[in-house]
Amino acid sequence: MTIKRHTKKWWDEKLGRKNDRSNDLLSCPFCGTIASFGTINYADKSDIAKMNGQSIYHYVACQLCGANNRGIIGYKTQLEAKEHWDTRI
Repeated sequence: MTIKRHTKKWWDEKLGRKNDRSNDLLSCPFCGTIASFGTINYADKSDIAKMNGQSIYHYVACQLCGANNRGIIGYKTQLEAKEHWDTRI
């Protein structure tokens, strides 16, 4: 099986996006495809929501291979998720 790597420009054209600067995430470190934000909604009465004071968490995921930085519960803000995704060690 061969996985074809597409550029951000290819995905923008495929998805009909015009100069969309809202997603300034780095591409996937594994396959090179663009990434996007995702959210996780926990029930307000869940232990996670009670312990952390919020029920919505954020993460970044590759649109092709599914690699993500969700971890166990996600990040409290999109900015925090973006900073962790864009950090390459």
